[in-house]
Amino acid sequence: MRPFAAIVRHPFAVSACLLLAACGGGGGGSAPASTSFALSTNTLAFVAEAPSTTPPPAQLTGTVRGSISGTLYIRVVASGDAVSFISGVTFNSPDSGTVSVFPRNPSTLGVGSHSGTITVTACVNDPTCTTGQLPGSPQSVAVSYLVKSSVHAETVMPHVATTNQSGAAIIRGTGFTGDTVNKVAFGTIDAVSFTVVSDTEIHAIYPALAAGTYALNLANASGAVPFSGELAVVTPKTYAPGTLQYPSAPQQTLALKYDAEREALLVAASYFDGNNFNTASRTGNRILRYQFVNGAFSTLTTKDVPLLQDIALTPDGRQVIAITDTEVIHLDPVTLTEIRRTSATLDLSTYLKDIVVTNDGNALITTGYVGSGDSATYLYPLSQSQLYATNHSCTYNASPAASADGSLGVFIQDPVSPPQPLCAYEGSSGSFAVLPITGAQNTCVNSFLGTCRRPSLDASGNRIAVISGTIVSVYDRAFTLLGRLPGSNSAVAVSPDGTRAYAYDSSDSLHTFDLTAATVNGQFQEIGTGTALAGSPGPGISTQLTTLSQYAVVRLITSPDGSTLFLAGRDQLVIQPAP
Repeated sequence: MRPFAAIVRHPFAVSACLLLAACGGGGGGSAPASTSFALSTNTLAFVAEAPSTTPPPAQLTGTVRGSISGTLYIRVVASGDAVSFISGVTFNSPDSGTVSVFPRNPSTLGVGSHSGTITVTACVNDPTCTTGQLPGSPQSVAVSYLVKSSVHAETVMPHVATTNQSGAAIIRGTGFTGDTVNKVAFGTIDAVSFTVVSDTEIHAIYPALAAGTYALNLANASGAVPFSGELAVVTPKTYAPGTLQYPSAPQQTLALKYDAEREALLVAASYFDGNNFNTASRTGNRILRYQFVNGAFSTLTTKDVPLLQDIALTPDGRQVIAITDTEVIHLDPVTLTEIRRTSATLDLSTYLKDIVVTNDGNALITTGYVGSGDSATYLYPLSQSQLYATNHSCTYNASPAASADGSLGVFIQDPVSPPQPLCAYEGSSGSFAVLPITGAQNTCVNSFLGTCRRPSLDASGNRIAVISGTIVSVYDRAFTLLGRLPGSNSAVAVSPDGTRAYAYDSSDSLHTFDLTAATVNGQFQEIGTGTALAGSPGPGISTQLTTLSQYAVVRLITSPDGSTLFLAGRDQLVIQPAP
């Protein structure tokens, strides 16, 4: 690494030293024997909770004791891997100066321990400090930097599998290479194949399984390796086309989730009045849970969550995570009773906005800004009660989506000139990347609160559909453009196997596109001529509802087996067998 230096001439020292020289304090630019140089510390320690969370800078202060004559220079040089940047010296007084030491982006270092050295030299009249050094100079500072793994849970994702179908699962934990794992089984049934990717990741193929919950069993030559993750295998349901009514019609549907393990639909409903981030109208925001019983989604459970913004299921499906403007709330997935909550420390104009979960046991929570401005994305380990600001580059009201296997998160930002890139989170490395593509969601802050349209991914993250304006573009895992969907679309969902895309267009029609066939003039071709729904979910994002500028958006998702589509809009829920 090339050394770098912070060299600052201290103007206050000049006048002070001149005064001392006039008083007989040492004439020719030197330091009396009684003069010394000291640092506030000779060790600095940085800890990154994950590769995506850069620690804050540390302060290092140097102090000159005694009198000098001449011009004081302080030279700060760093070597090694730990330090990214050292600020210029800020002088606190004529004899004391402080620098800020910035650690490197931990994702560029990797998980583990890293080190470096800072050398601080104080001298008189020589900018290079090869001469005129003060007693006690130079001083060395040992820098340590621990980058922790992003893995905060033992997970198997996708958590839900379909009966009698072989499939792929990503297993996350710790110690896989250290424990020399050589056996993977789902319950008592061996995996068809598996690959130990790293100490924290295994890719496995499970055989066709009967319905039930299968403990993930790992072993090595010495016996069982402890692991707590499970795979839930469910029998796919054939739902008839139909609609479900709301107990009270929301203005926006913030989120729509299908819990296949429990056969339940969950809607995050907002009653926002469109009046520029009005909180009073959102105190009645709630979660609606529709349970499928005796052939119908007939049992409704509601949970009032004031200022509700979004919901997600944990990687194991055992909890619903709800976020409000300022809190993360864990709920029982059946009763919606509260388990615990965590408050976020945010700037006055910042609020929690959207949440996705990844296979390393974390939630990624984006934020919005009241007005116009950048805001952070937070890493929230689901087993903890702490939010960590990340080094995520997509900071302009970003909206995320994630693959069902938790390996990939994709983020799109609000429109700004010039168009901004999308970003990605790789669950394998626990780090963010800026993507080589640009796009913009429709504005969804202030008066448009609750109308963000997220990307849609297949189960493995190999097909990604992004709505920019009303144009849907489809990419592969390398973010190479594969083609676009024709028409003006307000919602899109990619099938779990990545072979189909479903689009709800501006005329309230559902269309199906074959993602395996060649494009024509850059567009994927429609299968059929559209599908008549059992009812309209409500107006799309382009429809203004009242003079208060309320806007609505339709949410579109698929079941994990790809057999059913669910749509949620302002008017009702719609259930539609996949064409």
